[in-house]
Amino acid sequence: MAFSMIHLITSFFLFFILSVASLTFNLTNIGPSNQNRDIVSEGEGSYISNDGIQVTPDGIGSDRSQKAGRATYIRPLHLWDNGSGELASFSTNFTFVIDSNRATSYGDGLTFFLAQNNSNITRGGAMGLPVDPITIVATSQFVAVEFDTYQNDWDPMLDRNTSMGDHVGISISSLTSVRSQKWSSNITGGGVCEAWITYDSISNNLSVSFTGYQNNTPIRQDGLVYTVYLRKELPEWVIFGFSAATGLHSKRIMLDHGLSSARI
Repeated sequence: MAFSMIHLITSFFLFFILSVASLTFNLTNIGPSNQNRDIVSEGEGSYISNDGIQVTPDGIGSDRSQKAGRATYIRPLHLWDNGSGELASFSTNFTFVIDSNRATSYGDGLTFFLAQNNSNITRGGAMGLPVDPITIVATSQFVAVEFDTYQNDWDPMLDRNTSMGDHVGISISSLTSVRSQKWSSNITGGGVCEAWITYDSISNNLSVSFTGYQNNTPIRQDGLVYTVYLRKELPEWVIFGFSAATGLHSKRIMLDHGLSSARI
């Protein structure tokens, strides 16, 4: 069985403005004191240590397969206002490492998500997103940017006979991405990656850029964009954060220097 690493965020900043209120927070060097004060960790093996937020188990010798977890900000986000019809714009920037310790078999992936409150967490290829584990149908609304490191039946193909492999996708209440792009990842080498995610409520464009690798040299991969009116896809209030999961192949993911912002 292959093991790769998932570990979350040492710093996190969020800012958004409603028509009647605003919220700003800046969390640096996240540790156990942030648990249930700023961040809620849920799922099997999810916790906050002095090194940051652990989304799936990382203990040596522990059973790290078939686990799922997520880390969300303790307060929900007022994504759109029912009275005025205003919709939030937001952006997030974070650094992460997915390290398989040189093993060539690994799974399953990490997401940045917005979802309905009280939604469930699903292991394996669902990457912690709220879907039924048997039917793979969404059990509640979500929008996610997924860093998918395992090829499932519903994942994109380059052609009829060639899978896309590691990829970044935009998913809307489904594990089948509406847009996806091949990810030149460096998981066997544990390469440090950065992601930039932005939603513009004027153009309704959700844009994603992320680090890839060519000849062990980091590059920026751009061009993953999808037009979506989030007011139709998500409830007025949502939870937001990161989710991850393992199936038969497990991993540990580290995210550093997270920066998020949103405004309405």
